[in-house]
Amino acid sequence: ERFFPNNNPISGRAWRLVTAPLNETGTIYDAWQLGGAAYAPANFHRGTLITGPQIVGNGLDITPTNNYSLKKYDGINFINVDNTHTTLSTAIGTAYFLFVRGDRNPMLTNIANSDYTTLSCIGKLQTGPVNISVPGSYGLVGNPYASPVDFNLIDKSDNIYPHRFYVFDPNINQVGAYVTMEDLSTPGVFKPTAPHGASSQDNYIQSGQAFFVEQLTPGAASITFQENNKASVNNPSIFRPMSGQTDNEEYIRSNLYLLNDDGTTNLADGTVAKFGSSYSNEVDINDALKFGNINESFSFSRHNRRLAVERRSVIKKTDTMFFHLARATPRNYQVEFIAQIEVGGVEAFLEDIYTKASIPINLSGTTKVDFTINADSLSGVVNRFKIIFKESIPPVLLPDIGADGIVIYPNPFTNGIINLMLKNQPRGKYQLSLYNNTGQATSTQSFYHEGGNATLSLKPFTKGIANGIYLLKVFFPDNSSSNIKLMLQTKMPR
Repeated sequence: ERFFPNNNPISGRAWRLVTAPLNETGTIYDAWQLGGAAYAPANFHRGTLITGPQIVGNGLDITPTNNYSLKKYDGINFINVDNTHTTLSTAIGTAYFLFVRGDRNPMLTNIANSDYTTLSCIGKLQTGPVNISVPGSYGLVGNPYASPVDFNLIDKSDNIYPHRFYVFDPNINQVGAYVTMEDLSTPGVFKPTAPHGASSQDNYIQSGQAFFVEQLTPGAASITFQENNKASVNNPSIFRPMSGQTDNEEYIRSNLYLLNDDGTTNLADGTVAKFGSSYSNEVDINDALKFGNINESFSFSRHNRRLAVERRSVIKKTDTMFFHLARATPRNYQVEFIAQIEVGGVEAFLEDIYTKASIPINLSGTTKVDFTINADSLSGVVNRFKIIFKESIPPVLLPDIGADGIVIYPNPFTNGIINLMLKNQPRGKYQLSLYNNTGQATSTQSFYHEGGNATLSLKPFTKGIANGIYLLKVFFPDNSSSNIKLMLQTKMPR
């Protein structure tokens, strides 16, 4: 049995990479669909709907959209399972991509509904050494044991890269997203690198869980599970949010969030770039491929490759990093950059080719940038964003700022963007009010600061106002305030 919580933060419903850790099983229909049993109190929170275009005898459940909810991997792509009267486990390590809405309640075909459930199957437990071939550059493997296993201990053929694997986390975005697991920074201890801090996945592959491994070069490859790979670390809620990870390398992490109308956010996807003299700017084994998500898929673009993790040489003032944002929809988003860079004399800017904005990125803290995809197709181009590095120009710290740790730059402004840098400021809610030279408040906005360093771009804050001298009043969490004088020279770009 395997319990599936109703845990996606947005919909409750999610895709999952799953397996049945048995052999000599019955059919998918008899196991996970309860033999097509009608929904009744006896099977509340058991089994699930497996949907698709219904043809007499194919076992699929009816759904208004006719969308398939079960897929298998053919070594290159996921293909639809169009008949569930087939053996659940046709080979050791057989894995599936399953969309779990909850149990077999027909109301769960409505996208507004979800629930928890338990899937069960009957067969023979797999014990002893289990060797699984890995076809293709990326192979999908199911944990063959009814026990967690430590990926660090699994025997891998020479052609399998031992420092990386991929899982699908149902707690990210609207129906889940891929997570890249690596131990390059912490040998023997696998941690999520992209998105960072979004998953509680660790070394331990849970019973019923499937994962991707990577080949070093095309050819024969396999992994072998042994009894001593089993672990007692049972984490039935492996998809809870994770926090507290640290990293000693220089990096820029980028997290893409869905920005809700009430100002709250939900993590959609993320990437990380790491920098060091031992890394190359070419695409190699140090770079992790990006697996495309069901919803928003945020990655780096380099040499026509999509990367979740990009490892590069030490930053130079002429470098550029290109992003690729696919499957975005008309709505509000936020991208967050968390950086730890010690290279001196270099500054970074996020370039938005749609709005023509150039937004400074704090290389020793956090920067959050809101953006919108609207009905204009140009707002949704996949290459809308890039980070460019330039020789640094010291920011202007205004003499009448009234408080330490607040920096505005550049001043005067040439493109209507107010860049506000907070240095070692307390956690809490801040309010900004902009006044013209007659003392009239032209606009007000609030934001929540997590504490420490952060950089904010306040372009929407100055939209539509005339050129001239303004006073920006900053209200701190303790209700104290500080005045900053600034000048706008040109109108906002349209």
